[in-house]
Amino acid sequence: MIFRLVHAINRVNEKVGQYVSYIFIPLTAICLIEVTMRYVFNRPTIWAWDVEKQLFGILTVMGAGYTLLYKSHVSIDIFVQRFSPRTRAKLKFITTSLTLLTLLIVIHQTSKSAVDSVLLNEVSSSYWIHPLYPVKIGIALGVIVLFFQSISQFLSVWMDNFQRERTG
Repeated sequence: MIFRLVHAINRVNEKVGQYVSYIFIPLTAICLIEVTMRYVFNRPTIWAWDVEKQLFGILTVMGAGYTLLYKSHVSIDIFVQRFSPRTRAKLKFITTSLTLLTLLIVIHQTSKSAVDSVLLNEVSSSYWIHPLYPVKIGIALGVIVLFFQSISQFLSVWMDNFQRERTG
């Protein structure tokens, strides 16, 4: 049962990461358009900077679960490698528990911000007045996906530790 849950969460994060990676295409195109308009035609856009920030924010947060799935977040291996496998597992268990607690708080805050933004039809204060709720919803969803990937990691560490204790 737990193995199937871990596998399902990992599969969802794999797909989210693959789909979110396509944000690089419009992000690159918008950057190219802005550079061309600014330096070739001397007519910068009023919208490119805002859209780039929003797309990059969504890309970063929505890709965090995928990054955790492949253990690509920064870690201090030099410090951790000195410990025994059992101590490393305990340390991983503690840090993942703290991460889950923190992410619950962040989920609450980002979800509240997204709901408020939708209800208020919040718009930016830039020259190009555009809605902010799509990016706020994307950030909230990204944190939720990261939370579930953290649960998957937590369960994986727990299962590995449980199997290690049973066999040795």
